[in-house]
Amino acid sequence: MATSTSGRTLVIAGKSRAFSASAEEDLLAVLRKKAGLKSLLRGCKNGRCGACRVLVDEALTRTCGTRLESLPEGAIVTAYEEIAKDPNAIHAIAIFEGSRPSRCHLCVPALGLAAVHLVRLGKRGDRAAVDEVLEGAACMCTGRASLREALLK
Repeated sequence: MATSTSGRTLVIAGKSRAFSASAEEDLLAVLRKKAGLKSLLRGCKNGRCGACRVLVDEALTRTCGTRLESLPEGAIVTAYEEIAKDPNAIHAIAIFEGSRPSRCHLCVPALGLAAVHLVRLGKRGDRAAVDEVLEGAACMCTGRASLREALLK
């Protein structure tokens, strides 16, 4: 029996790239294996930890369990690799690690991405916006409180 595949062209780091995925592959597998985005991790396996998140057309999106065909053709995907040197990401990560160092660093790329996302929305320091972003993120070593503190400063 043949395995069905789907395809999409995505924009990653400013470049259009064509991707295909089998029915068994989620977006996380496609982006890690075929786009080389190693910051995306399969943490909790159900989308609650946030380690697999990217921005898709500026919306925070979990990649585990998400299918390639659910994205619009030409969607702009932004991963931590693209924003790692952004001062907002660096600031949030420095506060997080300075206040309560994580052990595994599983959450660090997602934290940086969330910080940049909040700034782009004009909601840096906005408690309600931070809480909304943290609904899909967690630090398995220290909990959400340390992530919240880092995003509010």
